Amino acid sequence: TWTNPDGGCYLWLTMPEGTKMNELQETAFESGVGYLSGAAFAPNGDGDHCARLCFAYESPVKNRDGIAVLAEILDKNGAFRAAPGG
Repeated sequence: TWTNPDGGCYLWLTMPEGTKMNELQETAFESGVGYLSGAAFAPNGDGDHCARLCFAYESPVKNRDGIAVLAEILDKNGAFRAAPGG
């Protein structure tokens, strides 16, 4: 899921529990996509299955392209597989 911001320049992406957004960050950066793991914004250190995405710096077209690259990375790493028992 993701937020639909009414203002600002960030949205919040929530992936299934167990997705290690922190571990995938370097792969994303090497592919030209940047984000911050949700763990950086959680005082108790959880939130690694979330990410903060900035959409203000790039054009809408580059944002769409970046989301497609990120989706491919997440798919290759099993992030879209159903949770056990789900």
